[in-house]
Amino acid sequence: ELSKIAVNGVKIDTASDIDQVINLANAAGASAGDSAAAAGDADANGGTAAPRLACWPLDGDIVMGHEMDRLVYIETMNMYATHPGVDIAGERGQVVSACHDGEITACWRESLMGNVVEIRGDDGLVTRYANLMSLELVKEGQRVSAGDAIGAIGTSAMSESLMQPHLHFEVLIEGESVPPLEHLPVRAE
Repeated sequence: ELSKIAVNGVKIDTASDIDQVINLANAAGASAGDSAAAAGDADANGGTAAPRLACWPLDGDIVMGHEMDRLVYIETMNMYATHPGVDIAGERGQVVSACHDGEITACWRESLMGNVVEIRGDDGLVTRYANLMSLELVKEGQRVSAGDAIGAIGTSAMSESLMQPHLHFEVLIEGESVPPLEHLPVRAE
């Protein structure tokens, strides 16, 4: 009996409800992390909430997108891998800004991602900024506001060293990578 079935909180009473569940499943994509709504980021009307980031980290074109559902070729590494962020082109030394108010929770250096700064927003949203020139502008525990300079584009990420200068930018919700474009403000054309 249809009335005894519920999928993701949607009670199925009619054939049209089955279509609704199919549409929800198709919209969710291959993983729950790919949808802001799947992460509980919905507005009062059940739609996707407005972006939670106040600004872009820098002005530049996206040269590699967020790809967690398919493999992309990483030329420097001569391999295929998922890509948990977006790469935003810029000039070496171009200022990188915090996208939201929050606290610097980590600053570290690693060979693949280079110099990395992580900010936890007051709402729990985490942003990561990698391939920075240095870690001298900020320190762990420091409070930042949207638009504050936190670094500059460098060439510290060995995994993407054959690419043009860029910022590798990630957004995480509850530790899971989510598409940054779903949380960044829409740019004016």
